[in-house]
Amino acid sequence: MLRLLEKRGFTRSENQTPGEFAATLTLQPNLNSAVGEFTSLYAEARFGGAVCDAFRLRALLEQIRSTP
Repeated sequence: MLRLLEKRGFTRSENQTPGEFAATLTLQPNLNSAVGEFTSLYAEARFGGAVCDAFRLRALLEQIRSTP
């Protein structure tokens, strides 16, 4: 996801948490919800012990990729 967003000019700085980075996209309504959901799902799976919903993550990546 970060590589896709970097190609569009949105770069996460090293001192930003994933949530902070997602919050910077609030002025980008076409991306904001997909990036926010992706970030939440990833964090829950990576750090919270939740089951990773790979199908949903893939769908969100496609949504981000196809958003103008």
